[in-house]
Amino acid sequence: MKWYERQKQLYAQKNQPEPPIQPQDNSYTEDSMEAAYREDEYMQEPEVTMQSKDMVQEPQYNRYDNQDMQDYEDDYYNDSFQTVNTTDMNATTISKGTLVNGNVEADGDLIIRGHIKGDVLCNANLSVYGVIEGTISCTNAFFDNAMIMGDIGCSGNMEITESSTIDGNIEAYNLLNGGRIKGNATVTEAVHFLSTSAIVGDMNANAIQVDRGAVIQGSITIRQDVYFNENNR
Repeated sequence: MKWYERQKQLYAQKNQPEPPIQPQDNSYTEDSMEAAYREDEYMQEPEVTMQSKDMVQEPQYNRYDNQDMQDYEDDYYNDSFQTVNTTDMNATTISKGTLVNGNVEADGDLIIRGHIKGDVLCNANLSVYGVIEGTISCTNAFFDNAMIMGDIGCSGNMEITESSTIDGNIEAYNLLNGGRIKGNATVTEAVHFLSTSAIVGDMNANAIQVDRGAVIQGSITIRQDVYFNENNR
């Protein structure tokens, strides 16, 4: 073979296109021995079931435990003496340092911080932090650092703080007294005398509670039915 024919043959072989690359089969075929082994292993695995101890237990609550019952009784007792310490912006206010010579009437809540020389009629909640020289008629009453010289008629609850003094007779539905009263008190339901309280006058109520330290100078009448059989005299 001549030289140029050899070069022609080598050139043709060099420029011949390469055969396409065949994709490799990466799939794995399990033989019969491996398949049998896997099936046997699966059959030997223990069945897992949820036991009762593994289940999440819902917490059990006692609807009325001792503390809840105590709180309930305290709330019930306090509600019977609950009065309104009026702080409503819509309430009529007689400011401190104001002197009113004459009667005062209010359809809504009334706050008195000044000095009233006259009767007070309030068809709602009355809060007094000043002085009133005259009779008072209201729904609920709250007296704090107050001086009252006149009778008080309250169709609802009345509260008198330690720093207050009442010089007159009192009529109320419930009375919580921590101050001083000079006069008779007639209460439809319950009266509670705190340890700082004092009354000089007769007391008439359906139920009375007196804390140690309270002073009562007068007769006490508790309106309860009393029955005697023929053997008790």
